Amino acid sequence: MPIPPLDASGFLPLGIHLCSLDEFEEMFVSCFESMHRQTQFMDLKMYFQRARAFSKAQAIIIDGSFATKDPTPSDIDLILVLKSDFDISAPLERSHYGVISARQVRNKYTALDIFVVKEGSRELNDYINRFQDVKYHPKPNLN
Repeated sequence: MPIPPLDASGFLPLGIHLCSLDEFEEMFVSCFESMHRQTQFMDLKMYFQRARAFSKAQAIIIDGSFATKDPTPSDIDLILVLKSDFDISAPLERSHYGVISARQVRNKYTALDIFVVKEGSRELNDYINRFQDVKYHPKPNLN
């Protein structure tokens, strides 16, 4: 199913919309004449390659201003969803830290802001709700 169109305010409809990385690129990078977005998307593509190689990665949810019509988003917000059987206390290969460590991801891919949670967890629901709450209930302008 294709990504639904943005509403008049430049947001996707409420919900999680499944798509390939190519479909995401078509909607949120290619249709903009923005080198800023293209540069940020290169970080995302490189991170995706590493995440795909990590067998405990289940899904990546992209949200924030990059998934809107904003021509110059500050970063790309990601939720890395790990398989429910992932044992955080088990030793990791060094290369896996570059996938699940928010600090290491931010150091290598400066455009990415990552949150890591297990599938089916309360934290996953909390992050999804928080992203949607910001989008649909913005803070009032106090100026």
